[in-house]
Amino acid sequence: ELNFYSISSDGRVANWSMSKNELKMEPVMHLKIMNSSKDEPDEASLSGLAGGCCFDFSEMQKHLFIVGTEEGNIHKCSKAYS
Repeated sequence: ELNFYSISSDGRVANWSMSKNELKMEPVMHLKIMNSSKDEPDEASLSGLAGGCCFDFSEMQKHLFIVGTEEGNIHKCSKAYS
C-alpha cells in the first residue's frame, strides 16, 4: 500500500492511500485562522480556514510536521492529535 499527504488552499491536510486500484482520501485536519483579541491578547477566536501552501515532516519524530499558510504563518502540527 502506497500513501502520501497533501495540503490545499482551502486549509485541508489529507492522507491519501492507494491499495490495488483504489485511491482513498482520509482527512487529517483543517487549518484554522486564529485572530487574537486586542483587549485580551491571551485569547484567540477562529475566523475561518487558513490556506495551506507547504508542509514538512520531522525526521526525528514521525508524528510531527510543520505547515506554512498563505497568510505567512508556520504551524507545528501532530498526526497524533488529528
